Amino acid sequence: MNFMNVSHDKYGIGQPVSRSEDPLLLKGEGIFTDDISLPGQLYAYIIRSTIAHGNIISIDAAEAEKMLGVHKVITGEDLRQYNNLQCPMTLKSKDGTPLKKPARPSLTTDKVRFVGDPLACVIADSLQIAKDAAEIISVNIETLPAVISRLKTL
Repeated sequence: MNFMNVSHDKYGIGQPVSRSEDPLLLKGEGIFTDDISLPGQLYAYIIRSTIAHGNIISIDAAEAEKMLGVHKVITGEDLRQYNNLQCPMTLKSKDGTPLKKPARPSLTTDKVRFVGDPLACVIADSLQIAKDAAEIISVNIETLPAVISRLKTL
């Protein structure tokens, strides 16, 4: 099957998906990725914006990258050339017009648009080391006014 030529009639948005995992989850026997530990496994921790709307001035991870057990801190700048995830399928609105497909960066680069917007990712030997490193990363964001009423967006 070619991923780019998937039939929307058979595999479209809004189609019901059969769930086979429920019985195991309901009995507490499900296996999650957090239950798996492999030799040499690394852990990732995402640093997220606490600001609803703002311009990213800087992200300083120099001290965090020096920590024992930290392998890398990745920011949106590191991924800028790859940071444009888009749906590869041609989707249509109910009226038949093409659906808008805005870029969905994995890590934001210039501006935060909501609380929780992903800013950086710490890769480390353990989740605790990654979290500790995240605590010392300095993020400087210029706060911009946030619109909290949908009527004001019109």
